[in-house]
Amino acid sequence: MKIVFMLIFTCALQLTAANADVQELKVKVVSNDLSVKQLLAEIEKQTEFLVLFRNNDVDVNRMIHLKSRSGEVTALLDEAFRTPDVRYEFRNKYIVLSRSEQADVTVTQQSGKRLTGTVTDATGEPVIGANIVEKGAVANGTITDVDGNFALHV
Repeated sequence: MKIVFMLIFTCALQLTAANADVQELKVKVVSNDLSVKQLLAEIEKQTEFLVLFRNNDVDVNRMIHLKSRSGEVTALLDEAFRTPDVRYEFRNKYIVLSRSEQADVTVTQQSGKRLTGTVTDATGEPVIGANIVEKGAVANGTITDVDGNFALHV
């Protein structure tokens, strides 16, 4: 029983040690100038990692310049993502790329238009409480007042 326990314990330690050294695997690339997509493809081809990311988070067509044509996975990823907008994390056999919370997200808001009007029925009487909704918008609407008037920002 003691021998079985020692074998299981030794195997568990070996697996832990193997995972710790995986990040230091060396990768060789064909050129110092390549796209993020090419770098990620080389990492996947030469290591046991699978790179996961959302298309909105990572610009894979962005060209990068590496100082060396070979290096550790972590060093190459550090060079590729020098800017703080993308971060990477090792999870088991995956490299997960995500947008950093520190990334400056600029939202441009266009100046909208204010539509006003009156809703009346066939006899010309104002319609109270009629729903006015912007076509194609999920949640932009208003209702008419007691005189049938409305104002809507689009």
